[in-house]
Amino acid sequence: MISSVLSGNWETLQSQFNITENTKKSNTWEAILTPKANGAVATQVNRIAASGDIFVKTVTIKKPSSDQDVITFDDQVIGMLPLPPEFAKLFTDGIPE
Repeated sequence: MISSVLSGNWETLQSQFNITENTKKSNTWEAILTPKANGAVATQVNRIAASGDIFVKTVTIKKPSSDQDVITFDDQVIGMLPLPPEFAKLFTDGIPE
């Protein structure tokens, strides 16, 4: 689930969450994911909020127990190095040549 949030795989997420987007501030965005009432995710998560600019900066997961996890990504850069083949495969599987 978190990998779908980080990669912006909205189709997968829409099957389990209601998604609200906020792009009011220039060059930033926020997506709020609320589990659908009939889904299994609703027993584990109350809300997921992801925000960023060109990168995901923060993901906050609020749980039914009132606990929350906050994941912050700092010092991200766009690199020009080639990915190792095992990582490149993750981005190209299923893409026709």
